[in-house]
Amino acid sequence: LISMESTVMTSFLKGLGRMFYIADPAEFMHSRLDSKTQYVSDAIPFFILFVLVEYVFARIRKGKTQVQYNAQETICSISLGIVQQSGDVLLRGIALYPYVYVYENYRIFDIPLTTTWAYVVLFLGVDFGYYLMHRCAHVYHFMWIGHSVHHSGEYYNFATALRQGTTQALYSRFFYLPLALLGFPFAAYAGHNSLNTLYQFWIHTEVIDRLGPLEVIFNTPSHHRMHHRPPGNCNYAGVLIIWDRIFGTFVEEKDRRDVYGLAKPLGTFNPLLANYQHALRMMSINNVRTSGSVGRGEQDSKPFDLSYFLSVFFTHRHNHRLVFKPLSVFKAFLSPTAWSFTVPMSEPFKTREKYGASSPTNRPLYSVKIYTFLNFIVTLLLTLQVLLRHKEVPLYHVVLLMIIPVWSLVSIGMLNECNPYSLKVETRRVLVVTAWLVLYSVLKVLGSMGYEYQSGNAIVGIKMFNSVMFLESPFYLDDGLLTAPLTSMYAVMIFTLWMVTRHKIRAHYRKVCEPVASRERKEKVA
Repeated sequence: LISMESTVMTSFLKGLGRMFYIADPAEFMHSRLDSKTQYVSDAIPFFILFVLVEYVFARIRKGKTQVQYNAQETICSISLGIVQQSGDVLLRGIALYPYVYVYENYRIFDIPLTTTWAYVVLFLGVDFGYYLMHRCAHVYHFMWIGHSVHHSGEYYNFATALRQGTTQALYSRFFYLPLALLGFPFAAYAGHNSLNTLYQFWIHTEVIDRLGPLEVIFNTPSHHRMHHRPPGNCNYAGVLIIWDRIFGTFVEEKDRRDVYGLAKPLGTFNPLLANYQHALRMMSINNVRTSGSVGRGEQDSKPFDLSYFLSVFFTHRHNHRLVFKPLSVFKAFLSPTAWSFTVPMSEPFKTREKYGASSPTNRPLYSVKIYTFLNFIVTLLLTLQVLLRHKEVPLYHVVLLMIIPVWSLVSIGMLNECNPYSLKVETRRVLVVTAWLVLYSVLKVLGSMGYEYQSGNAIVGIKMFNSVMFLESPFYLDDGLLTAPLTSMYAVMIFTLWMVTRHKIRAHYRKVCEPVASRERKEKVA
């Protein structure tokens, strides 16, 4: 028992250390492609732990701290993280194959990975590669489509760190190919890249003020708050803030404000729409200035033009001057704020209205909150099951298995924002899930009666969906009759629960949402 407790504590401390870039180099500084290092997925319990601790702190210190949590926003943030991880599973070859191809065919050196200098050089290379990628993501519209998702959160907390765009993986990995050319193998690069990602999680908080002299070298919550304050085109660092100081993109936090998110708020809790909101805004633009800044020219009624859209697609949304000031790092130590541990509040304290916090049309009923929360927990458990075991099944199985969870998250987001179309979307989802569960029950009974059937694609998908509910091993179909009635009962339960909730939502729309929406339309016309 003592040995088991010691092992658990050791694993906990190792996982906690990785959140701050503390890890054993021997775990990933090697050239094997079959590496078992999965720092990001292994850190999921710590993500949840950090969010819960910060949420409890915000509740205890309510009115005495700037830390805020909103239920709908938090669910949306985690949903975006789930959708992004699902996309990464489907696009996993984009990260692996180009890097491995360059390393295997064009590497210049065979670097001894056991040396200290190799670890340091790769650490700096990965961090600088992230700085370049991050800076370019703010400069070019086609890259901002993926990265704007992360900036869409209007609350600055640990949950916001989970907001990630699905399309960012299409371009981010290519910034690290020079490391493959130099001779760093994929496993070593992936280890550093994962640690770099984990480090950036804990800096998304308002609990921590300034960290004194550490602010000169490292990226901290204070620096990153400025990055999330609109327009946010500064402080692109991953771990080391020295890159921003050297290349002229550093901006110091001079006061605390409750102003976060995009310059034009996202205005939705739908994770699918959030991933492509910037692309949709670009498609609605009819004119641009010759300088390349989008959306500031006069509007006209031109029809959509694909060639015109592509020309806008590759224009700059922001420009940075080319600066190289290496001595600015040393000068920063002489600044009075380098030895300060507090940031004053703005006078008067600046804030802005957050989506869903004021209008009754965006505030769901209490019963809807309970319904969406229960569905969200089931969806989260199901998705984690798929993400952790996706390598055990072919890729097209994973695609099929992710349809229901993503559909569920979209429906939950629409319900949380009181979208009129949410009734139709959720009703169809409940009918599909109910049919899925009933089909599983029928097949279960037939199997118990001696009828043979193959564990084909449909059966595997049904089994994966039900494994969370009944704690059975995925892909294993037993011959007992117990699971069939339990599955049917669950199907009846979710169908009944939705029909009751649906009735309350329809009454709420007629009584509150429709009159308010009608009044807002009249005021807009007037």
